[in-house]
Amino acid sequence: MSKTSKFSITGSLAFIAAVGYAGIAGAADSDRLEEVLVTATKRETSLQTTPIAITALTEEQLKATGFFSVDDLRKGSVQLVQIQTLPINPATLQLTIRGIGNLDVSEMTRESPVAVYLDGVYLARAQGLAMDLSDLERVEVLRGPQGTIFGRNAVGGALSFISKKPTGEFDLSQQLSVGNFGLFRAVTHMNLPEVAGVSAKIDFFYYTRNGLVDNPGVDGFEHHDFSELEKEGGRVSLRWRPHDKWTVDYAYDVSFLKNTTDYGVFVTDPANQVGGPETGRIRTARLDTPFMEPGEVVPQGHTLTVDWNASAQADTKLIAAYRRLDQHDRTNFAEAFGVGWFSPAEGNAIHQDQKTVELNLTGTTPDSSVDYTAGIFYFKENTEEHYVGNGYLIPDFTNSFPGLHLGNTIFVSSQALLGLSSYPSQFVNGYTIGLTGNPALYDPNISDARHIISDATSVAGYAQATWSPASLDKRLHLTGGIRETKDKKSGTRPTFNGVATSDAFDLDQNHFDYAATVAWDWTPATHTYLRYSTAYQGGGVNIRSVSFAPYQPEVAKSWELGLKSEFFDDRARLNIALYDVKYENMQLDFLTPQVTTETINAANAATVKGLELEFAVHPMADLQVNLNYNYTDGNLPLQPNPTVPGSPLTHFYLPETPKHSGTLSATYTAGHFPIGDLNIYGELSARSDLYLATLADSKPTGGYFLVNGRISLSSIPLGGRGKLEFGLWGYNLTDRLYNAAQFSGPPTEIMAQNEPRTYGLDVLLRY
Repeated sequence: MSKTSKFSITGSLAFIAAVGYAGIAGAADSDRLEEVLVTATKRETSLQTTPIAITALTEEQLKATGFFSVDDLRKGSVQLVQIQTLPINPATLQLTIRGIGNLDVSEMTRESPVAVYLDGVYLARAQGLAMDLSDLERVEVLRGPQGTIFGRNAVGGALSFISKKPTGEFDLSQQLSVGNFGLFRAVTHMNLPEVAGVSAKIDFFYYTRNGLVDNPGVDGFEHHDFSELEKEGGRVSLRWRPHDKWTVDYAYDVSFLKNTTDYGVFVTDPANQVGGPETGRIRTARLDTPFMEPGEVVPQGHTLTVDWNASAQADTKLIAAYRRLDQHDRTNFAEAFGVGWFSPAEGNAIHQDQKTVELNLTGTTPDSSVDYTAGIFYFKENTEEHYVGNGYLIPDFTNSFPGLHLGNTIFVSSQALLGLSSYPSQFVNGYTIGLTGNPALYDPNISDARHIISDATSVAGYAQATWSPASLDKRLHLTGGIRETKDKKSGTRPTFNGVATSDAFDLDQNHFDYAATVAWDWTPATHTYLRYSTAYQGGGVNIRSVSFAPYQPEVAKSWELGLKSEFFDDRARLNIALYDVKYENMQLDFLTPQVTTETINAANAATVKGLELEFAVHPMADLQVNLNYNYTDGNLPLQPNPTVPGSPLTHFYLPETPKHSGTLSATYTAGHFPIGDLNIYGELSARSDLYLATLADSKPTGGYFLVNGRISLSSIPLGGRGKLEFGLWGYNLTDRLYNAAQFSGPPTEIMAQNEPRTYGLDVLLRY
């Protein structure tokens, strides 16, 4: 994107915000902004008085933006979080906050630097993060390192999703949605009456959408289109209050996600593999792909939370959880490396289970001058991955791609294609050759191209206290926090590239993190703070690496200066955060010419500086305008390039880091009528260009303006308690096209395109 277009983004957003701001003068009767409560410090506090950079999405905001899953953050509501799906498995999400995110989060020995929590439970794996989340009360985005409270792997920040709890009173809501690309969604939420002190809530969801790129297929073979998606699952939650000081919550959730691979578009084609670069929105695949099949991911878990409110000054909470993840992939590369009738695919079987226990105490001294939090955390994880490479090829495949997927099993439909004298045990140019018409999704007896078994244990203790001296009318707040973490990771790689190995690793890592904050209340509605904090991401090994050499932990050291203010009789809110983060031993992922990846620690520290602005205002009754703007300046000094002999110093990029990004939205109740309320929501989301990979010779993908909106007629009376709502919605209404994910790097750059224009109708019944 040119400099002109970059400035047009910020200029346009600033101009529209100024227009809305100017309207305050004549809005004496405007509604006040809603107070938002957050739990970012393990206790419930006001968003405005919490001295951390937090973006909180309330239930009403989630409803207006059509938020159902983590992946919906890509729609633009929170440009602070950049999300890239893993092209070969779109149910796996790569999250980036303030320029920090891993590109290869599908590795079972690697965690995301953006920690994700569901009702206080840490979700260790990026696989399956695209699952729908049941009936959320709030989403909290904690920006910047969160090492003391949220622990390891929060060097970029943390996402916290808080679900609604059972109410003990009967109510029912049923939503049905239809849209283009065959979209259908059904969502059910039901609270049951309290029985014997126990309240129950049941949530169910189902979602399906046809592919975004048509696959012509081949006669005689079942086939699917590219980017098909199907999700279903639910949650059962119970709440028991045996005493007014005790609350026991239990929940079980499960999701079934099925999806096919995104389509690979040749942005550059120097070898003329597909007849030159492809341009424009791709609607139909260039070739027939006969064996396209969806993969499946099943995340599920049990959570038990026991809360003992011993007194008005002390509360103790235990959160214990067991979660497991099962993934079976038939991840087709969507012709990304295709010439002729070629459809390479991956068969991947992953199993992961984790156990977490956290016990924390929050309290306040009798004179309310000191608030404190202390806790212990335990995490245990076991993972196993079998990777089987399955492919279908043309006769010249092994000559055209001699270094691709060594050790994989290549299936052909006839012996004559390769002129083999025998099969299936032939080994040609590094490929095991098998004769088949339609192999199973995953069969470890065929080939085990890569097999990984790993374990991880983490134990931590943390404490934080805030002193607000009475001598200064409790306007000064001094906060200090510490966390000591002991990590252990170990594992073996019995098979790599189809060959038995003795590869193993055993890592012990300890880290001490700390934070200090000085905050001052200028008025009851104006607050400033200065915060210094650290965090770290655990080290590990790259399961795709030829060397299997361990990499070290990554450490973040952050300064943050913040302002939080409300004015005009609580009808306007302005929050600003300035930050400067230094990342030592940053973990960098590289795609090698052999189509494998390597991970190293950066030899020189990276820095990320920026500004984040959030503005909300009620310029008139029934109208709220929100503006978020982010400026991010990431600098990654010259680093050794492990993909080139001699590892010369090279300039690399921080991926998923736009210099400018922001969202302007407005919610307006256009009229209160006897038949119902007419509500209008509009959203403009903008982003400047960015890099999708660290590769030195990559080119940035263009920026965009996205227009989203929803019009609804709500609170339509049905008699009694019943209410009905109709809503028309649309995302990417101008059908803006940009590259959203990257399959391969230069010289042949293959990308996945963003979702095209989608639109539909919601019908919601509440009783």
